[in-house]
Parts: sequence; structure tokens; C-alpha cells
Amino acid sequence: MSDLLKNYLSDFKYQMFFEHYSDMYINSFDLDNFIKVYTYLENVGFDFIDDIIINYAEIFKLSVWDIYESLKRISKKYGPNYIDRISKDMRILEMVLD
Repeated sequence: MSDLLKNYLSDFKYQMFFEHYSDMYINSFDLDNFIKVYTYLENVGFDFIDDIIINYAEIFKLSVWDIYESLKRISKKYGPNYIDRISKDMRILEMVLD
């Protein structure tokens, strides 16, 4: 997982990630799923994925389908600019984890 994250995070955020999460937790990620989730978020327009990795890493353990369904609910609640809303208040992502 650590080698993979070097491709997705700046050196500073990479260090933050490893300070924030335990090795056991980090090693529990499915690398293929991580890439799928990252790619999905990128494709729908998220441009702050590195912040999501740092603050809501557990999202990368969910299936793309679950994230899609959650973002659909968030979009209904916050409208078409929901990604911009999330960028200003990332606590909205807690709805993805519910």
C-alpha cells in the first residue's frame, strides 16, 4: 500500500497519512479497490482526492457501487454542485460511510 500511495499523494500528505493511520489499518486496504475508488472519484470530478485519502480513508474500502449510490443521495440533497459543497465541508462525506 505504501508504494501505491506514493503515486497518489505528495510527500507531505504521504507522511500525514502514515502518521494518522496505523500500519495494520493501512495494510488492510485492497489495492485494486483503492485504485478503482480513486479512479471513480477522479472521473466524477473530485479534485481533492488526496484530502479524502487523509481524512476519510475508509471510503477507499467501500465498493465503487456503494460510493456511487451514496453520491447520488448527496447530489439529491445538495444539488448539482455537490462536489464543490463537499470540498468546502468534507464532513458531508460521512454520508458515504453511513
